[in-house]
Amino acid sequence: AAPGHPPARLQVRGDTLFVSYNGLPRIDMFDLDLTLLGAIRLTAPEPILPTSFAVTDSQIIVADHGRGVIARFTRHGEYLESHGTLPDGTTRLSPIAVTCYDGMAYVADMNLRRVLAISLNDLPGITETGELVLTVPALEEEPSGFPSAVQITPDGRLLIGDAQAGEVDVHTCDGRFAYGFDAVPGLDNMAPQGFAADDRIDPALQNEHSFDPSGVRAQGRWHVVDGFNGQIHMFNPLGRYLASYPADARLAGPAGIAVDRAGRRVYVADPPTGRILVYRYGEK
Repeated sequence: AAPGHPPARLQVRGDTLFVSYNGLPRIDMFDLDLTLLGAIRLTAPEPILPTSFAVTDSQIIVADHGRGVIARFTRHGEYLESHGTLPDGTTRLSPIAVTCYDGMAYVADMNLRRVLAISLNDLPGITETGELVLTVPALEEEPSGFPSAVQITPDGRLLIGDAQAGEVDVHTCDGRFAYGFDAVPGLDNMAPQGFAADDRIDPALQNEHSFDPSGVRAQGRWHVVDGFNGQIHMFNPLGRYLASYPADARLAGPAGIAVDRAGRRVYVADPPTGRILVYRYGEK
């Protein structure tokens, strides 16, 4: 669909797979059998090259690391606005990954070495669009590591992939560190590039006598893209390691991942080979 531009980042929304490419100001839309449906062009007021993106019900939030901006478009590609600095007007952004949850964009910033929570809504007396609401770690704290992937769980926990430490850390909704995912057996390091969750419930976590008000134990598995080792690692909703795939080979350099829960398919973008691979998983 984009000769010379390898697929890089993916997201499934409803029955549509959204695909961005390295070096191309465009996001393509496919059905879940990978038939091209159309394209969203990110060319106004200037070409925006998605390093990462997130699709909401009405908008697409794009992180362009090269230009140092977070840009917002409608689902039809109409440009809305962009932000290139913190509220101080001088500290430039360097966004490398973005996800959205409950009216907020969570942005992994390479230079600041933090995850920034930026409001997407005008809520009088609460937030303004583009307002910096939270940083992890806080601005007054010394940053550590290199945030390379970010995701919010259905119950509001913040997952941060750290490519420098080779780990996934879990934070509460207000940014406090809670715990880390298990290390992957046999690996000295990994480079988390993206997250996606399926709907396969871990029966070992189901206990009618345990207190689970947020329903964490009934959530599906997390699939974590490891670009360094060319694999996808699976963890249960509490971060316990389960397995890795593909088991018989390594991908060249996987980056994006998305899950079709209805069809129980996992899509993985492997930019060095220019492919999107599709894996299937079993019943709940």
